[in-house]
Amino acid sequence: MTKMQMDERLLQYLMHDFQKGKKEALGEIMRLLYNDLYAYGLKILKDDALTKDCIQNLFYYLWIKRASLGTITKVKPYLLIALRREALKVKSSERKNDQQILSDAKLLRVSSREKELIDTQLSHEKWNQLQKVIASLSTKQREVIHLKFFEGMDAEEISQIMSIRLQSVYNLLSEALKTIRKHIVELSLIDLFFLSYLAF
Repeated sequence: MTKMQMDERLLQYLMHDFQKGKKEALGEIMRLLYNDLYAYGLKILKDDALTKDCIQNLFYYLWIKRASLGTITKVKPYLLIALRREALKVKSSERKNDQQILSDAKLLRVSSREKELIDTQLSHEKWNQLQKVIASLSTKQREVIHLKFFEGMDAEEISQIMSIRLQSVYNLLSEALKTIRKHIVELSLIDLFFLSYLAF
């Protein structure tokens, strides 16, 4: 069993306890997933305070509706979907076109810690090239890459989070990787490993 599977099992156990009314279980879910939720919310909203408000609203809503939530088999994807919806509501309330949500070219900007990990696999020059190519991808392509690579989601989970067909997820990822390979011709074995990690 992988760590991701173990984490999901723990989350399912905590969700079960939370739905029975145990506040501490909800607090533990929030503690375990807060960083992932915050990172994803921030990429959508581009605002620290709004992102934190959305997360608070999400967990408040969960507590209020806990008895009517039904069985949740995959906790992290469920919460990412819920957070995305909450964030889109916030954007809508600010009268911004939903098509412009996530359009910022900095969608895939990573933290210095994440960049250090990736820099051990890609040369500095290749990393800069890759960042430029990724910034040129469409909004949905960048979001698919973020969810797959940084959040560890599979195709089905991404389909649910983004509210698109499963085939669309595969198409977006395939087109994104094709664009990356087209612009970065001379790939080393390590680079290819990195790109294959992005693939499903």
